[in-house]
Amino acid sequence: MSVFRFKQFSVKQDASAMKVGTDSVILGCLAQVNEGEYMLDIGAGTGILSLMLAQRNPKAKVTSVEIDADAYHECVYNINASPFKNRIQVVHQSILDFALKHQQHFQVIISNPPYYEHQSQHPASNYKRTLARHTSALTFHSLLKVVQYCLTDNGVFWCVLPVNEMKELIAEGAELGLFPYYQYEIYPFVSVPPNRMIVGFCRKEVVSILESLVLYEKPNQPTLAYKLIAQDFYTGHQFNINP
Repeated sequence: MSVFRFKQFSVKQDASAMKVGTDSVILGCLAQVNEGEYMLDIGAGTGILSLMLAQRNPKAKVTSVEIDADAYHECVYNINASPFKNRIQVVHQSILDFALKHQQHFQVIISNPPYYEHQSQHPASNYKRTLARHTSALTFHSLLKVVQYCLTDNGVFWCVLPVNEMKELIAEGAELGLFPYYQYEIYPFVSVPPNRMIVGFCRKEVVSILESLVLYEKPNQPTLAYKLIAQDFYTGHQFNINP
């Protein structure tokens, strides 16, 4: 059994196409979720983001939507094994169907969405991971339409993407009345360009706040900034603030 252990919960990840990764963890750490109560996790996978939201905000009531049957069952397992199970509901449905059939609106929406825009050849054994990372299943436009429909007037949609794909999402979001109000550029190391962006979208066109986060001084040596945002989650000794 493949299990990723955090301080307050564990994530079983045998069946889910997308395993626990840095993208989801830093998104779950940086998204501003203290003000919201009703939250939506689009493409919940193992449930890691839902669990992080519930840990960070004790008032949070999270709806986790996952279309893949194997990932859904694994998400249910992880939620039920956590101390937050009474505040997280897992739904086995496409997010498009969910948005059409449910009238509830959310103050926080979060997603680590698919981002390979163009189909390519992949081994059949890796089909689920390929599907989980391709926008053929959920295009940026469809994702933003769901957000447009489900987000409260003062709500925020948080997501993580590679830099070029995020620029596409920002441009498409503006056409639908969703604008970046907070942006993080994520640098793997100080000496290389950013490879990810985390953005919070809102319905009002405002001057966006831009911050940066460098993850590592060198391999396996997190920066102090990374330690500070992740210290409530990671168990590894390298994330200890004090020696």
